[in-house]
Amino acid sequence: SGLGWITESSARGDAQKAEIDQLIGAGPFAYQSKSADTYTLVKNSEYYGTDAANDDAKLPYLDKLIFKPLNDSVTRLQAVQSDSVQVIQTADTSNLVQAKKDKGLTVQPSEGSSATILVLNLTHEPFGVKPTEGEDPSETAIRSLDDPIAKKSREAFNYSINRNEINQKYYKGARVPAYGFIPASSPWYDPEGQLPRTDVAKAKKLVSETKAAGVDPDIDALCINTPESTGIFQILKEQAKAVGVTATLRQVEQSILVTTLLSGASDIPWDSACFRSPQIADPDGVYGALHSTGTTNLVKYNRPDVDKWLTEARETADRDKRKELYDKVQEQIASDVVYVPLLFDYYGNVFRNNVSGLSTPSPSSLGIIRPGTLFYTE
Repeated sequence: SGLGWITESSARGDAQKAEIDQLIGAGPFAYQSKSADTYTLVKNSEYYGTDAANDDAKLPYLDKLIFKPLNDSVTRLQAVQSDSVQVIQTADTSNLVQAKKDKGLTVQPSEGSSATILVLNLTHEPFGVKPTEGEDPSETAIRSLDDPIAKKSREAFNYSINRNEINQKYYKGARVPAYGFIPASSPWYDPEGQLPRTDVAKAKKLVSETKAAGVDPDIDALCINTPESTGIFQILKEQAKAVGVTATLRQVEQSILVTTLLSGASDIPWDSACFRSPQIADPDGVYGALHSTGTTNLVKYNRPDVDKWLTEARETADRDKRKELYDKVQEQIASDVVYVPLLFDYYGNVFRNNVSGLSTPSPSSLGIIRPGTLFYTE
């Protein structure tokens, strides 16, 4: 599903080499050793793979691969610049921006529909309604979707966000603003199914109406503790303040954030939470987040019509019919304002110019590196 489980490709078999027995783990490299901060793999001499782009030369080309986790993004870039490592994979946009300035490095970006998003909590005010005594949170969330004050709060929050300002101030203009799950470059994009752009005047008016109804518009945001979340939140905080909302950031470990959102049970108060939407090669990729039974439905979103459209889209091979159904989904999601994308991601691989054999990234979080075809010239 959308959780990123890895399936060993050889487990599915190779249609081009059906006569060869292929076992899970029968890859181009084998584990050799682990030290305090590195993992070493060595060539698997029994590997069956060949390079179709090079006259079926036997793979792998390299004798050894050493993996070294570099948690700090500044150190990571410095490592590849100094040639202490030859390839890095990074989710830090600033790494790619800086690497592009280095003539000794090649940047292989992975762009697409993956985006930094904010999810809004429908189980209490201001983005939801107060639960009744003993009410299941999923029922509270359903009532919140059409509650006029809760919806005004969600709309005001979206109107307050200036994505271009975030892009310029934090990412130096490297990213693309996101107003929906699907980017404009996709054939499945629906221009009518996008969140409205920044409108400070509308946001102020809605915040005033929310306050007049007796609802406190101030919010607590939940994010993982990273420089990126800190930097972006500071901009969002000032944008919210400009429309009369006080935003407070609570930073937690990633495991706590994921558990809190996926389980729906937590003592941590939150109104908005930072998350990342997956790459969507096919619009069915939104099923998990939007269907009432979806495994990554973080906000207990439940619209019978949306469930129906998502299911029908899975059951037809008619592309025009699917487009019509997914347009309806996008338009309903934009109207409900429960997932608020900020900017489409821009990250990927950075490697030294003497490294070759990296295939074009597939639609995935960071882009696939197939180590069997890697090689370099000294």
